[in-house]
Order: sequence, then structure tokens, then C-alpha cells
Amino acid sequence: MELITFPYGSHWDDSGEGGLFVMLVVVKPEEWQDNCSVDVGIALPRPDVAVSAVHRELWGPYDYETSGFKKACEAKEIFDREQRKDLARWAMQSRSTEDDSVDLLMAMHIGSTPCSLHSEVTGGYFDAGYDDLTVAGRGLYDMVKAAYGIEPTLLTFLDT
Repeated sequence: MELITFPYGSHWDDSGEGGLFVMLVVVKPEEWQDNCSVDVGIALPRPDVAVSAVHRELWGPYDYETSGFKKACEAKEIFDREQRKDLARWAMQSRSTEDDSVDLLMAMHIGSTPCSLHSEVTGGYFDAGYDDLTVAGRGLYDMVKAAYGIEPTLLTFLDT
């Protein structure tokens, strides 16, 4: 079932960068009270490119000097010097939670396309909004909003 309608044609062109991926998320408010905590949470890793401007609320500014990626590169260098190729590979495949988003109550993939839809008319990439959802997608969005009592957020990511 399709939850989102991507705007193929008209003034949208495929920039050839790999595609777009859309998620529906609910950000966990600071005052949210969990009745039970079992050290399980929902967060998203920092994407290469987030089209949605709202991503700044989820990740904040990127600082390479304090990033998990820089630490992985430093660990790889140490393992390379020690001729531990297995650990060097592990260092680059492991993921630091330091670059994760703020806590979320819910995160769901709602659609993707292999096209990187870019428009000279809008001056940017397609950024999914409520009006781009199908009837089923709007139903899901409205159900999530009613269930949590919080306005969900649509996030569009560019695969580079």
C-alpha cells in the first residue's frame, strides 16, 4: 500500500544521487514520563543528507571533531598500525550512538523512491509534507497524532 505520492514529472528531475527515503517520527517531549524503562529507546543515526529542515531539531549541528565517525577513523588507524585488519574493519563498521537523534517515541519508514527528485522551480529536493501523503498515509499520520497527542514529523532523506 502506498503511503506517499512522489511528484514524478512536471518540474521534478532525477539528480541521479541515489533516491529519497521518507520517515514519519514522533519526537519524545522532555516532559514525557515513561512508566517503565528497560534501557530501550528509539533514535535515528545521523543521515548523510536530511532534506527536511526540521532535521536540525533532531540532530543539531554536525561537528566532525566530536563525531563518532572521527573516533572510528582514529581507532582504525591504531588497528592498522597494529596490523589488526579484523579490528580495523570492525572500527569502520561499528556505529557510535553519539551521533544519534534526540529520543523518539516512534519512527516508521513510509516510502522511498530510487529517484533523487530535484526541482529548479523550488530550488531544492522534494521534501515530503502532509499534502503528499495518500489517503492511507494521511490516515496513518492522523492515527499517530491521535495516539500520542503530538504532531508527527515527516523527514525526507537523500541517499548520496
